[in-house]
Order: sequence, then structure tokens, then C-alpha cells
Amino acid sequence: AILCPYNATINSINVTIISLVLGQEFRYLSIKKVENPPNTKDLNAPILSPNFLFSLDFASILPTILTLKVRAPILLLRNLDLSSRLYNGT
Repeated sequence: AILCPYNATINSINVTIISLVLGQEFRYLSIKKVENPPNTKDLNAPILSPNFLFSLDFASILPTILTLKVRAPILLLRNLDLSSRLYNGT
């Protein structure tokens, strides 16, 4: 187990571990577009741009870009699909 006090430290460790795994990288964006909330009266109201959302880096939100490789170690926080063996062991 790795215990890090800062997100920047663990992000650096994650990048290093992913770079050591051979194979093609797959990158996934957490958001691709921003839409106005439903029932918005003013359709021209300013909304948050995707670039602004990409710049945010908080522990409580997902990273903007998730980089994965086949056979790289990952940890699932919740069970996704038991029949496909996508579960966290609980």
C-alpha cells in the first residue's frame, strides 16, 4: 500500500507505474461537453467551459483524464459487473 499526503505525489507515482507497463495507453476524458441545466429560463446564460472544468484538481472529484493500460494494476471503488469480474473484492 502507498500512503501519500498530497494528490500531486500520488499522481506522480501513478504516471510512473503506468509508464513501466508495456502496451498501448488508453485515455478517457471525464467530461466532453457542458450543457445548461434542465429548465434553465435563460438559454444564453454563461455556463462553465470544459477547459475550466479540466483545470480543476480536487481530491473529491475525478481526474480530468484517466490513463489506463492492459495489465496495469487498478483498484475499483465499487462493484461494476460481477459477471465480467469487475468488482472490488467485497
